[in-house]
Amino acid sequence: MDTIHLRPKVLLLRMGKVPFMDTTGESNLSSLVKHFEKFGGIILVSGIQAQPLDVLKRTGLYTLIGAEHFFGHTGEALNFALLQLDLNKCLGCKHFAFRECAALSNKESQKEVITSLKADPART
Repeated sequence: MDTIHLRPKVLLLRMGKVPFMDTTGESNLSSLVKHFEKFGGIILVSGIQAQPLDVLKRTGLYTLIGAEHFFGHTGEALNFALLQLDLNKCLGCKHFAFRECAALSNKESQKEVITSLKADPART
């Protein structure tokens, strides 16, 4: 991230296809998490399998990331992430990376999306 000079607020790690994590993987992930959080970012983890989750719990990385930032499904994590964003940056955007983006780029429909996300954060 330093190389490309980006400071995103939220980093979502989709771990569903990671069946195993060794100490080297945990060390690299720990370094990434600490670096990202040093600059005020939030790490979200979705779909983590049992063995990698056990490694993160044993090493304390689970606690560092925070239990509230682990999600069973990516959709749940995205909904949480959308609530963390400065939505003023979405106004007028035409990239539409997620299904909610079109509505978030319009001030009137933005309110409806936020109300929906807050009412049902588990929505996927």
